[in-house]
Amino acid sequence: MNNCTICAIITFCLLALAACSPRPEPLPPAPLPTVEAVQEDVPEYVAWLPVVVLPEPVRGLAYCCGALRPGEAARLGIEIWYNYGLNTPGRTLDNGAIYVPMFWCDKYPALKYPTQVDYFQLLRHNLPPGYTGPLLFLNEPDLAGRDVDMGQCDRTPRQAAYIYKGILELCPGCRLIGPAVSHEDYLADWPWMRAWYDEIYKLKLRPPDTAAIHTYLNEPPHLIINSLFDLLAAYPGAPTTAWITEFASCNPSQAARMIAYYERSDRVEKYFWFTGRGWPDACINLLSDDGRLTAAGEVYSGRGAPNAAPAAYP
Repeated sequence: MNNCTICAIITFCLLALAACSPRPEPLPPAPLPTVEAVQEDVPEYVAWLPVVVLPEPVRGLAYCCGALRPGEAARLGIEIWYNYGLNTPGRTLDNGAIYVPMFWCDKYPALKYPTQVDYFQLLRHNLPPGYTGPLLFLNEPDLAGRDVDMGQCDRTPRQAAYIYKGILELCPGCRLIGPAVSHEDYLADWPWMRAWYDEIYKLKLRPPDTAAIHTYLNEPPHLIINSLFDLLAAYPGAPTTAWITEFASCNPSQAARMIAYYERSDRVEKYFWFTGRGWPDACINLLSDDGRLTAAGEVYSGRGAPNAAPAAYP
């Protein structure tokens, strides 16, 4: 046989074998991708955005006596304020200045009846559950026997310690700032404040988060601050910073020195001028009745003279 015949025979045999062999089972279809699988296959892209840290409000107002008119808060540059009341947090002035609630005393008036305001009731109803924001407490409790304009929160250190215990029980997460004692306690070498800290340590209460003082003294502003922290250093866990929750001076130069010192002191977190308008001693009002800035208002709105006797106030 020639070569062509041999090739034809081989081809015929291969075709016959292929026809007789069983066909292979078809492969199963590939499963459809699940939602989870699709999500796993999608690459993740993380957007790295810059973290913007807004500055803490520093310049405050103890809001009393006369209302601010539209635009005046912005004109003065107020950043934070309180009004001696315990209102719901979240209120702002028309420029967005942040409101701080205050537990003025256990009741108002402190020494007269009938009671007009029950601050424990306000604490229960006006602060949201789990509130962890700031709460000022006890306004000048060291000033005893002051019945003019309904007086202040006239309480003994022991009474004030039990009031503080009640505040802690109702708002354990509050950032507590106080008690806001007057400069008269400082001038007497802090007898009220020292006794109050002794009382709260006897009751095994945690100290406040931040101290608070009022001062209207015409002296170098660092003196009362140094004295305050010399006192607090004797108490473990006592505050290391303070809010100046009332201050003012009829002397524009002294006002400028006070503000300049508070602005650069690491121990002063915030300061609150008393007050905007309406106080009988008109020299401390920031605004006149006709809306003009007073001499004090000019200093406050400019945040004090930038170089106000820096060497004299270390």
